[in-house]
Amino acid sequence: MTENAIGLELKIARTLAGKRQSEVADQIGISVPYLSGIENGKDMPSDRLLRDLREAVGWTQEIADLVASTEEGAA
Repeated sequence: MTENAIGLELKIARTLAGKRQSEVADQIGISVPYLSGIENGKDMPSDRLLRDLREAVGWTQEIADLVASTEEGAA
């Protein structure tokens, strides 16, 4: 999975959860600029942080599948 796909999935899940970046960042103990960097594909989270992000925003397999199908259609 690329940084861009991770970021897009995270941003979609966060938006669907109705959470602001500041809420998620505070919840898991990271800075808003770092979270923004992840969402924009500039930073790659560790496995542990990725797990925490998934839990914080309710990131589901359905979201991952949606992003994957969108990327395949663009290729």
